[in-house]
Amino acid sequence: MSTRFLLVARLVWACVLGLTASQAAAQTWQWAVASTGMGWRGVHRSVTDAQGNTYVAGVFNGVASFGATQLIASGYMDGFVAKCSPTGQWLWVKAISTSATESVDGLAVDASGAVYVGGSYAAGSSASGNPTLVLGTASFTAIVPGRCGGVSGRAYLAKLSAAGQWQWAVGSPMGSYINDVAVSAEGTVTAVGTCSQTFTLGSLTSAPLSPILTDDAFVARYDATTGHGDWMARAIVNGRATSVAVDAAGNATICGRFRRSADMPAPVIGTTLLPTASSKNWFVAKVSSAGGWLWATPILSTGTAVPNRVVLAAEGGAYVSGYSQGTVRVGAQTISGIAGSFGLVAKISATGVWEWARPIPATGNYPIDLALDPAGNPHVVGPMSTSPVVFGSITLPPAITSHSFVAKLNPAGNWQWAKALPVNATTVTTNAAGVLHMAGDFSGTVALNTTSLSSTYYDVVVGRYAFPVPTVGAMTPAQGPVTSIFTVTGAGFEATQTVQIGGLAAPFTLVSPTQLAVTVPAGATTGAVRVITTAGTSTGTGLFTVVPPSLTSFAPATAQMGATVTITGAGFAGATGVRFGSLAATTFAVVSPTTVTAVVPVGAATDRLSVLAVGGAAISATSFVVAPPAISSFSPAIAAPGATVTIDGTGFTAATGVRFGLTAAISFRVVSATRITAVVPVGATIGPVAVSGRGGTGLSAATFRVPAPTVTTLYPASAVVGAKITISGTGFTGATAVRFGTQLTTPLTVVSATSLSVLVPAGATTGPVSVTAIGGTGTSVAAFTVLPSTVTTFAPLSGAVGALVTINGTGFSGATGVRFGPTAAGTFTVISSTRLTAVVPAGAPTGSLTVATLGGAASSATAFAVVAPTLTSFAPLTGARGTTVTINGTGFSGATGVRFGTVAAITVTLVSSTRVTAIVPPTATTAKITVLALGGAVQSVASFAVSGARPAAPVTAGPVETENAAASAASPSIYPNPAANALYLTLPTGATVRSATVYDQWGASMTKAIFDGHETL
Repeated sequence: MSTRFLLVARLVWACVLGLTASQAAAQTWQWAVASTGMGWRGVHRSVTDAQGNTYVAGVFNGVASFGATQLIASGYMDGFVAKCSPTGQWLWVKAISTSATESVDGLAVDASGAVYVGGSYAAGSSASGNPTLVLGTASFTAIVPGRCGGVSGRAYLAKLSAAGQWQWAVGSPMGSYINDVAVSAEGTVTAVGTCSQTFTLGSLTSAPLSPILTDDAFVARYDATTGHGDWMARAIVNGRATSVAVDAAGNATICGRFRRSADMPAPVIGTTLLPTASSKNWFVAKVSSAGGWLWATPILSTGTAVPNRVVLAAEGGAYVSGYSQGTVRVGAQTISGIAGSFGLVAKISATGVWEWARPIPATGNYPIDLALDPAGNPHVVGPMSTSPVVFGSITLPPAITSHSFVAKLNPAGNWQWAKALPVNATTVTTNAAGVLHMAGDFSGTVALNTTSLSSTYYDVVVGRYAFPVPTVGAMTPAQGPVTSIFTVTGAGFEATQTVQIGGLAAPFTLVSPTQLAVTVPAGATTGAVRVITTAGTSTGTGLFTVVPPSLTSFAPATAQMGATVTITGAGFAGATGVRFGSLAATTFAVVSPTTVTAVVPVGAATDRLSVLAVGGAAISATSFVVAPPAISSFSPAIAAPGATVTIDGTGFTAATGVRFGLTAAISFRVVSATRITAVVPVGATIGPVAVSGRGGTGLSAATFRVPAPTVTTLYPASAVVGAKITISGTGFTGATAVRFGTQLTTPLTVVSATSLSVLVPAGATTGPVSVTAIGGTGTSVAAFTVLPSTVTTFAPLSGAVGALVTINGTGFSGATGVRFGPTAAGTFTVISSTRLTAVVPAGAPTGSLTVATLGGAASSATAFAVVAPTLTSFAPLTGARGTTVTINGTGFSGATGVRFGTVAAITVTLVSSTRVTAIVPPTATTAKITVLALGGAVQSVASFAVSGARPAAPVTAGPVETENAAASAASPSIYPNPAANALYLTLPTGATVRSATVYDQWGASMTKAIFDGHETL
């Protein structure tokens, strides 16, 4: 904070009426301490350490006493830094002084209590010669003239011990300021400010970034122990860096002011070119722990804008405060319509994205300083003017009895409270307990609770500002479920840090200093309500009763899957689920702590409902009934099997089946919760349409019908019995019968819903054809003509008995017989409806051929000539008995035998109707050959000559001849063994036979056996 700013502010505050003791007594100051002396003093920075000591730094002139230590200014204005104990006693004070003007603008304290200060020396036109600043053993001499480049003053940075002894110091002889310092846990101190030309501060030097002299912002880091420089970063801003905060990783977030004009280079931070809306704008930037620029972003204003303070947010972002004029753009947010200058607090993310901005309307009311309490809530202080100060919904009256304000926001940017102060508070800080420590100046006499302070001009004041110990009163209501909100009334709630129910921390909202809105947390049990503030703790006398969540009703009580059910009860806030029995609803919404809506899930069955609330599960006393699907309409109302029917209604989401009458649909598809399409099945009957689901089955009020079939064409339109015809029409799917007149035909083949084929049945008469299907019976308009069967031709025209005759005609399908004259053919074959074959039967005379068909008998117009068999030749003409003779002729089909004279051939083979073979029998003699054919016996003209002598009468097993004629009387016995396919010969006892020859019945030698001493061979 510059000295010039304090002078202007002091003139504004001097115009405000002072406070009376009675007015000041309303504030809650635990203690306050002031400097004394002649002249005026101002506080630029304050900080509180972990032990509760408060440090203040700023400027003074004349004589100033801090307790027992008196300071006398050497020049127009000197800087100071002082330490105050946790109970309000001055411990030590140090002056920063030359013959010119000095200021302390940056202040920080590390964990050991060491103090770091930064500011400027030898500023202003009052400096004469070459002013030298001495800080312990270090000294720095300014270069005259008083302004170097565009900056008046010279920067310094120094460290004091916890006891106030100078440890080290670095300074610059040329134009520069340090406006703020920050210390890190890693042992570094970071300074920010303004420089011009080549800038040297201790061991660090930075060259200008532009040949045109500008006021550049710089960030410099030093070792906290030695003061040795680590790095310095510089940026062209044509303004200054005003504040810095360092995170645990060593990254520095800075804020400052930049401007652009035609005679100056464009403002650039790192690689970010900053746009401008006026001559002065805010910037916030981040520098890495190694000194590299990470990002920079502006707040653009059409009027003057000055950022004063930046502090880190608990989650890694930052808060900035200051003032602006005109229309202000903070990221995507635009603030306009506020007259004059106004205060502004904004929050930015760790990556440089603006999250929110909150204006403080009224001219002259703006935050000078900003601090966070341990809970991460920002507090701001600033001057008040003669205009009301507005903090969201909180308004402080004009500064007639007040000089400054202190106000609190939560991290979301909502104002929590605001208080008017009787002193000019310019800085604020908090201790580990969250108690505010404020510093500033005052004039006249003020009473801060029991402390009365007086000043002849302006003196420094430091005070511990705490709210009264809270008082917990009534709870409304005094009971409720988890997540419900109840109101706690009482007093002293401004600095509330924690609210507990039965010892468990509960979320809360500060409604007013006398009212808290508390949310019952998960896991809470019945217990006392305790409010913990920075000033103390208060526990209510009554108990808050934690009511388990309850489910009192639901509507409708019956609904289909997919319907929305409204569930009423208590404790539903934050509910994580709804169940229908054991099935979770996939869609539900918490409307309020007492109402939940849920969509009945697919697959739900009748069962109780349960709401899974934060405080436990609430279960209904009665079951929710899953209603069956309901059918409102279907179309078409008449449809044939295979057709698709659209069914409309409700509750179709989880449909499991569709029926037409009693028959299940071939297939169905759920289009939506209100529509299904289904394919009419074969066998569908007249009746209601049914849709089944988990809740049961819903039936249509209307009846579904299958249309009666129609017969449009018959092809052919006329045919004989047994012919196949095709019937065209509609509604044939599932056809069960076809009639020609009254005569039923089977089988029938349904080709499609519009075509079927049948055979003309026996007994059919000319007339309409009817088709019977599920929907009824349809009859052709045109008559079908039943044609009689016909015999048109046959071949051959003549033939012997046994010959195969092919008969052509119509209507032969299913023929039952063929006659040659009056004689039925024993063998016939129907080849097709127009052809059959028949074998000329024995005894058949020449005459017409007749075919017995399903449609009646059909006879040939001409006669078939039956030809008697003939024997034309045989070969050989002569041969011995056993010779095979081939006999040629006609009419041999079915021949039953061959005779040589009167002796029948034992073996006869029918080769064809014109050829037979026979073996000459053993007893045959020369004679004519006779073939016994079906058409009669036929005899050869010539005789077959048998050669060779006729054998003796055969023995049973055939003749045997032995080698020894003398032993012939002792011939062996011969017998066959069919099982072994062998012939056995056994010699009688004493026989001397050596070999034996076996002949067949015709005298031919079959085999010759050699006996080698065995009796059996």
